[in-house]
Amino acid sequence: MAKPTGDIGPTRMSVVDAGSVDVAFEKIAFPKSKDEVESFIVEDFLATVTKALASQGETFIFGNPAKNVENDFDFDVESKQGCAFLELMEIAPLELFEGGYDKVPPKYKPYDLSQIVVQKILGKAKRYSGKIGRPLFLLTYITHWGFTPSESTIALLRYLLAQAKHPFNAVFLYSPIEKGFGDPRWLYPVPPELIAGVNPEQLKDNEVLNLDPAKWQAVKSGS
Repeated sequence: MAKPTGDIGPTRMSVVDAGSVDVAFEKIAFPKSKDEVESFIVEDFLATVTKALASQGETFIFGNPAKNVENDFDFDVESKQGCAFLELMEIAPLELFEGGYDKVPPKYKPYDLSQIVVQKILGKAKRYSGKIGRPLFLLTYITHWGFTPSESTIALLRYLLAQAKHPFNAVFLYSPIEKGFGDPRWLYPVPPELIAGVNPEQLKDNEVLNLDPAKWQAVKSGS
């Protein structure tokens, strides 16, 4: 089954002839099918966190993902508690923009986006009303620059997930930057001090502006 993905990746600058600067957006080439996209994200996420933790002499809480058949849990993984399940969910509420990724505006309100994401997580959690019998992890992710999470968005997601009832042993967020590297965040559970000062009402009117990496230009200032 084909799965649409957005535009995300690094923008690189290099000096070319006569001292001019070349700016190039290197879009991540996601696979076409849903299964392949999810495998791509899981592999990138694990590569990033494994490398970071290895430098500290630690290991991540799960690994060795194996894709499951359709209509089952997305992946089997090996965890420190034994065999576990891993589910994936893209953060991409495209239904709000009357179109695909090209209709996503460059700004959003962290309060609104976090509420939407948590409601989607809880909707997904309804599938697991019975006894699961294994640890269950959720990896949320983005494939489009317009949904790049701000620190306030991450804080709100952590706060809301701490208040909600759900079956997930842990929830993560992964924002790919380039193939094999990205920004992994732990959303649930987190130390109490990370959400102690979060007040959603104070952030209700905040806005985040994300810049389209494909439109960056080098501007030469006057001497």
